[in-house]
Amino acid sequence: MRNLRTLLICLPVCLVLVSGGAVYAQRDTGTIVGTVSDQSGAVVPGVTVTIRNVETNAVFSTVSDATGNYAAPLLKPGPYEVVAELPGFKKFEQSGITLSVGQTAVVNATLAVGAVSETITVNAESPLVDTARIDIGHTMTDLEVHNLPLVARNPYNFALAQPGVTGIGNV
Repeated sequence: MRNLRTLLICLPVCLVLVSGGAVYAQRDTGTIVGTVSDQSGAVVPGVTVTIRNVETNAVFSTVSDATGNYAAPLLKPGPYEVVAELPGFKKFEQSGITLSVGQTAVVNATLAVGAVSETITVNAESPLVDTARIDIGHTMTDLEVHNLPLVARNPYNFALAQPGVTGIGNV
C-alpha cells in the first residue's frame, strides 16, 4: 500500500517534469508557413525557402513539398525575412514580417520565370488579422487584472471577461 501511495504521488510530478520542456519550447514561439507557386498559380515543389531572423541573424531553411507548401515551426518572436529560390526562377524575398508568440504568419511566395540573378522583393508589414488562426483571444493587461472583482478568487472568472465567452461565474 505504501508503494502504491508513493507511485501515485511521484507519477504526476514525473509527468510534469518530462513534459515541461516540450511545453516550454512551444509556448514562446511562432510559425511561418506558406505555399510556393509560379505566376500561373501552379504549385512549385523543391523550392529552397530560407527564413532569417533580422535581429539575431538565425536562419531556418526548408524545402517546399510536393504540394508547394513549407513550414518553419518553433521560431522565436521577432522580425523575419523569407527568401524562396529555385534555379530558373527569379528569387523571391519578403521582409517586414513580425512574428509574435503563438502566431502563425502566412507568407505565400510567387516565383516568376527568369534568370537567377533577378530578384523579386516584397516589403510588407504583417497583417493585423492572423488568418491562420481560428480562435479568438485577448491578453489582459495588468490594469485589467487588478480591476477585476474576484471575490471567490476563482481563475475561471477571468475567462468570463473575454468577448464571446459565456458561463456562470462563482461569486
